[in-house]
Amino acid sequence: MPFSPLRLSLAAAGLAALVTAVVACSYSWEVILDIEIAADVVLPTDARLVIVQGPDAADVAGRAPADAPWGVAATDTVTLAADQRTHRFEGSTCCAPTETNFAWAFVDLDNDGTYDAGEPYGADPGNPVEVSADYTVKLVVQNP
Repeated sequence: MPFSPLRLSLAAAGLAALVTAVVACSYSWEVILDIEIAADVVLPTDARLVIVQGPDAADVAGRAPADAPWGVAATDTVTLAADQRTHRFEGSTCCAPTETNFAWAFVDLDNDGTYDAGEPYGADPGNPVEVSADYTVKLVVQNP
């Protein structure tokens, strides 16, 4: 007995959805950033820690410090509790066997959501890192 056109259409749609899901993100690597704020960094009340993690490179041309997160969008923003000097960020990077990844964290002293000269920050010394397995790094936020 032949298959009906409806059954064939549904089967084709299901197969297409499965192939798209597998191709769209065949790999997913866990990213953990263990962030520590150095003891000499003065934290204002309700200080915000901005975390930047992902494949987009920062525009660092002609700026110092060269490894600061100039012009990149925040991945996460955390309001620090009083005397909080550590934070663990857990995220992921996806969609290729190898993913280029950058990682930064900075204390947003003026609460504008972007990195400004003079704000304490920490960068993965390996930026950019080629991620091909789960990735954990410690970032130490220091005064520039």
